[in-house]
Amino acid sequence: MPVFLQSIVWMSYKFCNIVLYFVLYFILYYYFTWLCQLSSQFVESMLEIHVKYSELVQSVFNSDQLFYGALDKVASYYSVIMHAVHTVSVA
Repeated sequence: MPVFLQSIVWMSYKFCNIVLYFVLYFILYYYFTWLCQLSSQFVESMLEIHVKYSELVQSVFNSDQLFYGALDKVASYYSVIMHAVHTVSVA
């Protein structure tokens, strides 16, 4: 193969690599941008739910410490049960 054809093939190969790198870069950039937006929307939704139900507990139960203690116990029992279910289902 003549030298000039080899150089043309080599340059076209390099050009294709550069184009692929740019395409991959833009795909990853938009994917991670989308993930960041999705995670921030999730956090904002969780904060809205927390504020809503905190206000409900304050107005209905007058921020009673016994209620908060019972809620904490239920949450801990739930996490233990879910861990046990996950451990059994995985094994």
